[in-house]
Parts: sequence; C-alpha cells; structure tokens
Amino acid sequence: MIIPKKDWLSYINRLSKLNSEAANAVKQYVEAGGWSEIDDIVAYAYGVEKYYGEGAAALAAEMFDAVAEASGVYAEPAIMAETASYGDVAKTVKGVLKTSQNVNELAGAVSRLVKKAGADTTVQNVNRYNRKYGKKRHTGAQFAWVPVGDTCPFCLMLASNGWQNQTRGGENHAEHIHSNCDCNYSVRFDDHSGVAGYDPEQYQEMFADVEGRTWDEKVNAMRRQQYEQNKDKINAQKRAAYAERTEKGVSKAKSMSYNTFVGAANTGNSQIVKFDENANYQVRFPQYSEEINGLLSNASRRVAEAGSASGYEYAALIDLENEKEVHFDTSELPNSVNSYYQYLEDNPGGKFAMVHNHNTEDGISLPDIQDMAMWENLDSITAVSNNGLIRSVHSNGRQTGEYLFIEFENVGRREDGTLDEIKMIPHALKKYADGVYEYDGRSKKNS
Repeated sequence: MIIPKKDWLSYINRLSKLNSEAANAVKQYVEAGGWSEIDDIVAYAYGVEKYYGEGAAALAAEMFDAVAEASGVYAEPAIMAETASYGDVAKTVKGVLKTSQNVNELAGAVSRLVKKAGADTTVQNVNRYNRKYGKKRHTGAQFAWVPVGDTCPFCLMLASNGWQNQTRGGENHAEHIHSNCDCNYSVRFDDHSGVAGYDPEQYQEMFADVEGRTWDEKVNAMRRQQYEQNKDKINAQKRAAYAERTEKGVSKAKSMSYNTFVGAANTGNSQIVKFDENANYQVRFPQYSEEINGLLSNASRRVAEAGSASGYEYAALIDLENEKEVHFDTSELPNSVNSYYQYLEDNPGGKFAMVHNHNTEDGISLPDIQDMAMWENLDSITAVSNNGLIRSVHSNGRQTGEYLFIEFENVGRREDGTLDEIKMIPHALKKYADGVYEYDGRSKKNS
C-alpha cells in the first residue's frame, strides 16, 4: 500500500498548522506582555505545548491506524505519546532565554515540542507493535523519515537511512526535530508499502559524491553547498501564518436539533452497507437551488456506488457558483477521503459543496466538521451511506485553525481519559454549522 503524495502532504499540512498555531500563540503572548515574568512565560508555553501537542499526537495516531487498516494488518489502536512535561518545557524556554530574547526563537522552540509529540507517537507505536507482533510477522512495523519541501542536509541524511524497525537503542523518542521543517515519520507494515516519492536510495546517492569521511562531515559539506547556492536569494516563507478568521454571526434556525441529528447520524454501527439501485440518493439543502441539489443528488449516488464496489470512500465537489461538478476521486482508504483538498487549495476564491460516501451507516464525523470549518471555500458537506441514508451540514461561515478534538476535549473525555468523538459532535455543530439535514432514501428492503 503506497500512501499517495497528496494524502501525505495533506497529513503534513495539518501537522504544520498545529505547529504554526502553537508558535503564533507564544509569540503573541510574549509580545503582549514582555519578557519580565519568565515563570509566566513557562506556564503559558506549557499550556500551548500540551494543547497543540495532543493534537499532533492524535493526528499521528490516526495516521498509524489508517495505514494499518489500509494494509490489512491488525494492530491495536495507536496510543498518543505524552507531551513534554512542565520541567522539559521550562528547560526549553529558559535555555532559549539564556542566549536570546528573539521571540521567534522562543516560538520555534515550543513548536518543536509540539511536532515532537506527533513524531514520538509514530515511533512509540512502531516499537509497541513490534514488541507484540514483530517476531510473528516477517517485516513488522517500520518507520522512515520522509523529506518534504526544501529539506536540510541533516533531514536528507536521516531519510537516507530508509525504513527502520526501531530507533538507535530502541528509544521511544524521535531523534531529530528542528524548526521550519515539515519532514516527518511515516509507517509501513510490509516491504512493498511506503510513501509515494520517497526513495532512500536517492538520498544515499546524493551523499555519495559529497566530501567527508563521516556523516557529520558530509552533512556539513552539503550545508556549505546549499549556502553557496542560496546566499543571494531571499528565503521564501515556508508557510504563511494561518489567517485569523472573523466569525460571521451565529447559527440560524435548524431543520432538526443537533442532538437529534447526531443521535441519528452516528450510531456507532460499523456494519458495512452496500449500494442499492432502488434507493433514492436525494440531497436537499434549502440554501441551494434546484439545479445545485440535483447535482448533489447525482454525486451522492455516484460516490455510494463507487464506494460500495471498491470499499473506499469517494468525494465529489460541486462548484456552487458555476453549477457543475469539478472533482471526483478517492484517497483509496476505507474510512476517510481527502483527495479534494488539493482542489480547494488551488481554488481559494470559489465556493464548493462536498459529497462523500460512508461504507457504514455512521453519519457526519468530527473530521467532516473540521474540514468544513477549516476551508473557507467549503460551504457544505454531505455524508452518504452507501445504502441511501444521507446526512448534510451547512457552514455558518465560521472558521477555525484549531483541531476540533482539542477544542472540544473538555466535553468529550471518557472516564478512562480517552476521547469520545460522538460527545464532541453536537458542540462542534452548534459552533460551526448553519443547518443539519437528514434524508432517508433507503429502499424498503434496507430501511
């Protein structure tokens, strides 16, 4: 199973946004209050690191589970790594302040801790899997450092190590995390899987002709080469800060209560359902014209039929301004689809409605609401169970840069400390949705 490049970049972009939000939060706090109270800065940095670090760990755990499932491998649900302790955060903050009062350096140091929580999650779950299953299975789980973007020589050296079963000495922590870097760990469960475009031999060849006897000497030599090539260029920012969005009013009247909608839409029913040619795959948004609703209905039937045949989730995008379907694709995963992200990113000035299928009767998920709240040009999301049970949500225009599992964790904690998505969904809908709608188009034999 090869992770498509666009899916990998989508995952990396979400991690990067968490890192950026953490750095911006620290920067704004310090710029507002000055440097006088170091203990206050430490306390605030600890809160930020824990808040966003848990988000990074949650994303990495979700990726581990998704790759295992797509690979046909049984693995116990991934466990999120612990975020940095208060003492570690204090050591990091005070270490920066000993040599500099550059707020960007301080913000970068905290964002590194956030990124580390995600990377540690991958490493720890690989080690955990191999301790339990490694001797019973030929390959076991492996991880590799996958470069992204303008990559530094040290990351290229790590990438040249290829797929590994454990870190040096079997430690449970990532070996290398630095600022302004989107490289990260990926995981695989067999020798034929990986990430599209990642080729460790390519990076080994890059170092073959670089002067130096040791890796340290080669890395430093390559750094000098890169400096010579780029010293006259202005380094472009890798990522613009995630823009603060102006909240646009409050929710209007709903077609049904949020709690009723969630209770009906998220049954926890994991039974696979199939496409039914006798079902009525109808989408009806009161906000849209008959033409748009017709396009959405046609798309709902298509994604259900394609998903039922392949076992994957499919997504279609309807251009609301030009009244036409502009995207139809799959990420080749059974429980998620993000193939449409690239189109949204390439067309920021448009307005789109997304339709995707679910292979079970579970309805709108928290990641669905996250996508609607994250993309300013995504006006609505419809989840179509393959058998014709349809749930839709319409955006109220409110945007967020926060990861919703973190934003609503205070209402979604179980007694054992784990997060319950179902408890969070009503709160997310109240904040980010302008309408929630359900249509049961199942034929009598399936209703």
